[in-house]
Amino acid sequence: MGEKNGRGDAREARWAEELPRPPPRRRFADGTTPPPMGDDSGREEERYLGALGLLQRSQWGEAREVLLGLAVCNPVERKYRVLLHYAWACEHEADGRVEEACAELRRSLTLDPHFEPSARSMEKLRRSGGVLRRWFGLAR
Repeated sequence: MGEKNGRGDAREARWAEELPRPPPRRRFADGTTPPPMGDDSGREEERYLGALGLLQRSQWGEAREVLLGLAVCNPVERKYRVLLHYAWACEHEADGRVEEACAELRRSLTLDPHFEPSARSMEKLRRSGGVLRRWFGLAR
């Protein structure tokens, strides 16, 4: 069955080379990689604080990537999803997509009605007339 000569080792080596390689680990915007499943390495809080820093510096896309990774790794933690929708809203607003920004802010406020940054942004968009102006023909 198992050959003990040199040919058996060569066959095993060839077989090992034919195995599919695992995909490279995904990197988050903050440079960290997601922990393996079931690994509670304590990096979650560090990544969360990094995402807050990115939000404070208005780096919406990078913050969104980190928060998406956090939400995927810990889907029951509501604060990650609230901030994720807020980051998406800010990114949409920065790109001039007001309707999409409002939709993301609504999602954020649905998850946490008392999240002040989303409430303030929604009020700002309402005051600027964004969606309502276009709906009622009041475009500037």
